[in-house]
Amino acid sequence: MKSSTHKLLALVILIVPFYLLIIIQKAMGQFTFTVQSILVTLNIFCILGLIAIYITNKYLLKKGLHVFTAQKKGVIVDISIAFLLLSFTYFVYIIGQVTYFRWIPIEIDKSANLDTLIEIFSNWLYTFIMIGPFIWITETFGAVSRAFILNNLWELKPGKLWEWLSITSTALLFAFMQVDQGLPAMINVFLVIFASNVVYYKYRNVVPLIAAGIFVQTIDLVSFWLHNI
Repeated sequence: MKSSTHKLLALVILIVPFYLLIIIQKAMGQFTFTVQSILVTLNIFCILGLIAIYITNKYLLKKGLHVFTAQKKGVIVDISIAFLLLSFTYFVYIIGQVTYFRWIPIEIDKSANLDTLIEIFSNWLYTFIMIGPFIWITETFGAVSRAFILNNLWELKPGKLWEWLSITSTALLFAFMQVDQGLPAMINVFLVIFASNVVYYKYRNVVPLIAAGIFVQTIDLVSFWLHNI
C-alpha cells in the first residue's frame, strides 16, 4: 500500500505542475509563444522537470536512473530504433496531411508563432540555443517524463489491459499538450507518442526515444531555418 501511495504521489508531482497546468493554460489561450518563453522559460521548466524526476525517483521511490535504461542493446540498436521512430513520425505527418488535416477544419492563427520562429532564427545566438540546448533539453525531458509516468503506472497494477491503457492514456496526455494547435496536430502527436510508448514498453530503454525526438526536432527546425531565413 505504501509503495502504491508513493507511486501515485510521484505521478501527481510530475503530471500536475508539468503537464495539466500547461494544458489548462493552453486551452484557455493563456500560453504565449515568445522568444523568452521558448528559449528561457521552457528550457528552465524542462530542467526543473528533470530535477523533479531525479529527486522523486531516488528519494521517494528509492530507485536509480537505471530504471530508464533497463535493457541495453548497444548503440547500433538504439540508433536503429530511433531511426524507425523517426521514419514512423514522418509517415504519420504525410498521412495526416492527405487525410485528417484536410478533413478537419482548423481556425487557428499561427502567424504569431511563425513570426517568433523567424525572430529566433534571425539571431545567431538564438539559433544556436534553439538548435542545440533547446532541442536536447526539451526532448530529454519529454522522453524521460513519459518513461517515468509509464514505469509508475505499470507498477501500480499488473495485467496487459492496464499496461495498454497506460500506454494509451499517456499518449493522450501528451496529445492534449497540443490543444492550442488544433485537433489534427493532436492526432499527430497521439499517434507518434503511442508508437514511442509501445517501443519503450517492448524495449525498456529511453535512449532511442530521446534520440528520435532530437532527430525530428532538428530536421524540422533546420528545415524551417533554411526555407524562411
